[in-house]
Amino acid sequence: MKSIDWTYLQSFVAVAENGSLANAANAAGGSAPTMSRHISTLEADLEILLFERTGGGLKLTSAGLDLLDHARDMAIAANKLSLAAAGRTETVEGIVRITASQIMATYVLPGMLKQLKDTEPQITIELVSTDKTENLLMREADIALRMYRPE
Repeated sequence: MKSIDWTYLQSFVAVAENGSLANAANAAGGSAPTMSRHISTLEADLEILLFERTGGGLKLTSAGLDLLDHARDMAIAANKLSLAAAGRTETVEGIVRITASQIMATYVLPGMLKQLKDTEPQITIELVSTDKTENLLMREADIALRMYRPE
């Protein structure tokens, strides 16, 4: 067995979670042919079949199911490493993605975010108005403001 490329594992998780190459590519910001190549290469490197190709997309094999939790654990660990490294910068700059409920994003946050931007001009703020729960560990957002306890 060859050394496993982390990029291929990320594609594996994306395809498993999205059910098709096209959906995974859209979610990951890539292309379906690249996703397909990653999955084929990973299957060859591991010498196992990870997905069954069906008319409705891709379905995990039992071997794929066995490996999915391990690949997700690796993704969480990589995101934690990235968060730890990002916290060690000397300057306050970069993109901060904030997700908030529609009411908070429309009525409460604009004034606060203007003050923050005036104080820290190197920060780029992305405000996402949604009532969907975002996964902070998976870097879907840096800050999530919710009126309920997330699961």
